[in-house]
Formats: sequence, structure tokens, C-alpha cells
Amino acid sequence: MTGNEWEKKLLKYLEKLCLEKQCFFFKSQTPTIMKKINGKYTLVYSKKAICDFIGIYNEKFVLIEAKSINNQYWDTRRLKEHQKQQLKKIKKLKGISVIIFYIKIMDKVLIMTIDEYLDLLEINKKQNINIKILSNFGRISKNNEKDIIELFKSIFLT
Repeated sequence: MTGNEWEKKLLKYLEKLCLEKQCFFFKSQTPTIMKKINGKYTLVYSKKAICDFIGIYNEKFVLIEAKSINNQYWDTRRLKEHQKQQLKKIKKLKGISVIIFYIKIMDKVLIMTIDEYLDLLEINKKQNINIKILSNFGRISKNNEKDIIELFKSIFLT
């Protein structure tokens, strides 16, 4: 599953969650521009974007960054510094900041708060972290609608 497919799936789950409970989520837009490269026009990132999903749940502001992992290792460079800073700031302001990973080879979903992610980085100084170590931080579930919605609820209500 590509990153885009994963984000579309998550949006569907968040929308379903909002049918059960009063909440609101939307997918943030990636800022792009058309640029001519080697004689062809193509879309390129124009500036740093806000995290993937923005919302309100249980009267709290929620910021979610979605990532997919396609092999045995998580490359910590994939969560950009500006994304970490956004997640940290929302947490500091009493909001909810989470990163949700789709781990392809396990067909599992892992969700962790920004604090759990920062703890992981503090303990594991490596650039590439084995997914078995990664899955010891946060909460893991099966990759299905019911379990992912329950996973969101467990994080959002803490």
C-alpha cells in the first residue's frame, strides 16, 4: 500500500469515527506547484506542509502524521523536522499529536503519540530502526476498520 493509499484509507476511518462521535477531521493539502523538469511539467512540493490530518475529537485539537513502512526498518529521516515540531507544539498546547504507521510486511498498524516517538528516538540513536523495536512503542493493531477505529479512540481519549 502506498502512502497515498494509506492516507485515503485513514481518512475513510476517521470519517466513520465521526459518524459515531461528534468530531471533525480533514486531510491537509500538500502544497505543490507545476515545474518544468527536463522539458516536462511535473508537480513538485512547493513548501513544507502541515501534518496529514487535522481535527477535533472530544473537544481536543488533533494532529496526525501517517507513514507507511514497506520493509523491516523505519528510516527516522522520513518524519521531517518540521513535522516533529508541529506535533510537539500541538502536544504542548494540550492537543493530541500522533503518528500512525502502516507496517506492510506485518499488515499491522502502529499508532504512537509524539512523546512515545521522541522516547524511541532517545533510546534508539540509529537512523534505521527495526520494526520489531518500533512496535514496542505505542499501540499495535490489525489492519482493519474496526480495530483501527478502536485504536484511534484509545489514543484520543487519553
